[in-house]
Amino acid sequence: MLEVLKNHADGFAPHQRMNATREYLQWIILQLLDDTGYRKHLAFTGGTCLRVVFGIGRFSEDLDFSLVQPKGFDLRALNEAVLRRLELMGLAAESSPAKDKNTVGSFSLKFAGVLQHLGLSPMKSEKLSIKFEVDTRPPAGGVVSEFLFQEPILFMINHFDLPSLFATKIHALLFRGYDKGRDYYDLFFYLRKKTLPSLSLFQAAVKQTHPQLNFPSLDSVFTAIRKKLSEADEKKILRDVGPFLLDPGEERFLKKDVLLMSLRQAYASKTGTA
Repeated sequence: MLEVLKNHADGFAPHQRMNATREYLQWIILQLLDDTGYRKHLAFTGGTCLRVVFGIGRFSEDLDFSLVQPKGFDLRALNEAVLRRLELMGLAAESSPAKDKNTVGSFSLKFAGVLQHLGLSPMKSEKLSIKFEVDTRPPAGGVVSEFLFQEPILFMINHFDLPSLFATKIHALLFRGYDKGRDYYDLFFYLRKKTLPSLSLFQAAVKQTHPQLNFPSLDSVFTAIRKKLSEADEKKILRDVGPFLLDPGEERFLKKDVLLMSLRQAYASKTGTA
């Protein structure tokens, strides 16, 4: 399997090889979810979902899910199953016990020796990490679809549809508390798709975290996004997202004026409002 990872990584530019290696490992974990039946419990979300399902032009670090079928789901058992499968594939990974008592359950997989074998680090001790997170109490309203991933490995995954994913991304963008460049890149992706977010899901998410706030309409949501964009720190955005872009030239589209233009054009095309 290490040679498979190396062959895959060799197909990318030197600065992208670590991200490409992590991505292949993510695919293996997603395949395991399908093979073991765990995928029925989970809806794939976040930036890695956009990358795997919708082909967004950036890499991602973590695997994020919403728990949509709680009965029979055991995060610790899933963690152990992942470790066993990786071992059978010749990939040594370690993980501390899964944190399954919080609203967001998680475990982290750490791969020692992979980076050295691929020539990405001189030290065997340097580890490549993937965090697996599950929102065990997701806001209501997410719509689940299925996706068949075919190359270079085969698996199916359940995921939120684009309006649902957009709603959760807007919630993160507005309330994360700091400027994360990947949020802005993802926003640009949704606007280019002219996707309208699920208002009901966004409202449910806001009710969970900021019940004092009210967003009665999509117009109020887009007004909040416009305000957020006007106050964004462009340098922080580019510093965060730059290392994950497949095409570094896309950085020029993450300027505030371009993002505001994209917001205006996407919104107008759907509502007739400039």
